[in-house]
Amino acid sequence: MIEAAVRRKSRSGFEASETTERPALAETHFRYSLLDQTHPRDIPSGCIHITTRPTLQCSPHCLNTHQQHIMAPNTNTRGDVCVEEARSSLSLDNYDVGAMLSPRPTNSKHNPEDVVIFFDWDDTLMASSAIAKLGLCPKYINEEPEIPDDVQAELKELEESVVQLLETALSYGRVVIVTAAETGWVELSASLFMPRLVPFFNTRIKVISARSTYEYLYPDCPRRWKMEAFNNEVFPVWESYGEEDSAGIPRHVISLGDGPTEREALINVKMQAMDACHGKSMKFIAYPKISELQLEVELILANMEHLCTHEGDLDLQITWEMLNGGA
Repeated sequence: MIEAAVRRKSRSGFEASETTERPALAETHFRYSLLDQTHPRDIPSGCIHITTRPTLQCSPHCLNTHQQHIMAPNTNTRGDVCVEEARSSLSLDNYDVGAMLSPRPTNSKHNPEDVVIFFDWDDTLMASSAIAKLGLCPKYINEEPEIPDDVQAELKELEESVVQLLETALSYGRVVIVTAAETGWVELSASLFMPRLVPFFNTRIKVISARSTYEYLYPDCPRRWKMEAFNNEVFPVWESYGEEDSAGIPRHVISLGDGPTEREALINVKMQAMDACHGKSMKFIAYPKISELQLEVELILANMEHLCTHEGDLDLQITWEMLNGGA
C-alpha cells in the first residue's frame, strides 16, 4: 500500500482528503471501464454533476450543430448548459471533407500546442464492448484470445481507420488518450486487437490512466479523475505562453468519447479558460458494434479539420440514426 498525505484544492474546485491510501495495483489483472453512463442518483455526494444535453436531431447523413451548447456555466435555475443558435455542420456524405469545408487561412503564429485533442479509449478507439460481448476480452496479461476470422477482419478495418484518425489528429496538434481503465489496459488491448496502434503510445501520443493516477486521491468521485487529467494536460501548456504571444491565437481543446465524464472534464476546462479557448465535445454512441465504431471513426476523420479549426465552441453527439443511415 502506498500512503499519500495530501490536502490541496485543485483547479476543479474540489479538495482531496487529508490522508489517503493508494491501493497496490495488481500486476497481471486489468480493470477496464465501460461504465461512463453513471445515473445521477449514483453519483457520490461532493461530485460535480452537469446535466447531459439532449440528442441533436439530424438527418442520417449530416450532423448539424443547429443547437450548440456553450461550454461555459449558465445562470438558469435548472443547472442546464446554455444553448445558442449556431451555424456550422459536420457531414457524413461519402466522408468527403474536401467538398464540405472551405479552406481556412493559416495563422503564422500557430503553435502545435494550440490544439489539444483528448480521446477516450474504450468504445471510442477500441471496440471494447463488442470484444467483451464476444468473450474475447482478456483478464490477465498472458491471455491471448482466439479471434474468429470474421471478427479479425472487422478489427483490421477498424484498425486502419483509427490509424488514419490518429495520424490526422497529430497533424493538428497534441493528442492524449485519457482512459478510466487501469494503467496498461490501453497498451495490452491494442497489442491483442489492433497492434498497429502500439507504436503511437507514449512516443507520439501520451496515454493517461485517470483511474490509476487519481483514484487514490478521489476514491469516491470517479468523475473527478478525468477532470484532473484534462486540467494537468491543458493548463501547464497555456501558462507557458506570455500574454503578448497568446493574444489572438485560437486555442482549441477537443474531447471525444462515449461517456459524460470527458465532456464534463472539457466543460470544467472551459469554465476556467473562458474566452482563452474553444471547447469542442463529440459524444460517441454507447456499446457500439465493431462496424459501428468504425463508422464513427470515419465520421470524425472526415471532419477533423472542422473540429480543430472551428472558431467557437461545439457540443455534438453522434446518434444511432446517423450510423444506420450512413451504413
